[in-house]
Amino acid sequence: MKKLNLFILKSFIGPFIATFFVAIFVLLMQFLWRYIDDIVGKGLGFDIVAQLLGLASTTMVPTALPLAILLSSLMTFGNLAEHNELVAMKAAGISLFRIMQPLMWFAVLTMVGAFLFSNYVLPVANLKGRTLIYDIKKQPAEVMIPEGSFYNGIDGRSIRVAKKDDDTNMMYNILIYDHSENRGNNFVTQADSGTLVFTKNRDYLILTLFNGTSYDEKKPKRGRDAFAYPMERIIFQREQLLFDLTDLDMERSDEDLFKNNYQMLSVDQLTYTIDSLNVETSARRDKFTQNLLQRNYFKRLNKDQDAQLKTNFADLERQPFDTLYNQFNSRMKTILVSSALSYARSAQTQLHSASITMSNKKSWLNKHKIAWHKKFTYSFACLLLFFVGAPLGAIIRKGGMGLPTVISILLFLLYYIISITGEKYGKEGAADPTIGMWVATIVFIPLGVYLTIQASRDRVVFNIDKYIVPIQNAITRFMAFRRYRRMKKR
Repeated sequence: MKKLNLFILKSFIGPFIATFFVAIFVLLMQFLWRYIDDIVGKGLGFDIVAQLLGLASTTMVPTALPLAILLSSLMTFGNLAEHNELVAMKAAGISLFRIMQPLMWFAVLTMVGAFLFSNYVLPVANLKGRTLIYDIKKQPAEVMIPEGSFYNGIDGRSIRVAKKDDDTNMMYNILIYDHSENRGNNFVTQADSGTLVFTKNRDYLILTLFNGTSYDEKKPKRGRDAFAYPMERIIFQREQLLFDLTDLDMERSDEDLFKNNYQMLSVDQLTYTIDSLNVETSARRDKFTQNLLQRNYFKRLNKDQDAQLKTNFADLERQPFDTLYNQFNSRMKTILVSSALSYARSAQTQLHSASITMSNKKSWLNKHKIAWHKKFTYSFACLLLFFVGAPLGAIIRKGGMGLPTVISILLFLLYYIISITGEKYGKEGAADPTIGMWVATIVFIPLGVYLTIQASRDRVVFNIDKYIVPIQNAITRFMAFRRYRRMKKR
């Protein structure tokens, strides 16, 4: 039995590692496609890009593991069934469940490891990755002066180049506005040509201008010369401008800015935060209800007003509202109606404002609940999808990267779509977050049980050849008919 277990594990480990890294690569490409506009043109070093890709890959592990388990288990048992090795094991009296046992324990260990990873490693990776992306988005673009438009990437300068020669790195018809002193367009430099060179450490930029003129409109003097605007003009054949680019280096933000986000918390921290948010939400709701009743629905008077009211209207206390209302004159009735409408409008405004506030708080609370459940659902998916992939591979009896890959991707997409749909409804409050996060698991558990039972009884759930063979026969007849028509024409 030990040799059998080792044989099955060796057959499984190779496809599992390969599919895991393929899934990471695909998800990483999706990540790059999402943030490519924020990364390109920022002059980021290799260390920053490598750190970003490493952190992004780490955050994708909980999603890639279930897909790798599903695809590798389907491929493994598909290969065993296709080469009749599964039939030989069953003929020796070994049940399908016993054959699945070593991989089942591997899936259980993967599930536990995925939970520990999501609880302890993933929050740290999310925190560092979110901070790094935030810093990259704040990073200004690298100095790249385009043709025919003004470039304002260098502080205090607005540069326009009419034409650039990529072969000689020469720029022609250069116009520079100096705004460093906040005096408008009073300092202008024009040159026929120039070159742009960075220093070795890229901390400074050297702009060399040839055959140009600088115009500097000086500040007007006081007194008699208040309306005189002197101008200084400098004609040069060669001039160098040095720009300090050290301010363009990426500054790292403090990670404490994002540490309270729900994606950066462990299960214990999420549990504590959810309890705190529940208490805070309940207290705010009770306080609002109390204020609304006291200030709008049941207006409280001071002691003198209350005593005077009881003295003047003691005999009318138990009379109906209409009878009491008719005791007042028309002016007093107008005042009472106007006051009641004012209180009603005030109450309506407060209700609308409180409704928006409570909706935001509920959405924030639901996001924490979803993050709490997600640590368990994505981990449990490793075991769940194994019981879908392994018996399905034994049923379809096809191995390799063809049909099993297609079926695995379709099943995982179905699981993922159901999961993110439930997550969306949970965040919006349209469904309970617990049900929203576990609905995909609830749907796939009966499927896994059904496939396992059918595979253990050697029943064919669906025969692929039943659909493929007629199509192949139809194609063969069509090609034969075409050959017959060609021969007949000859």
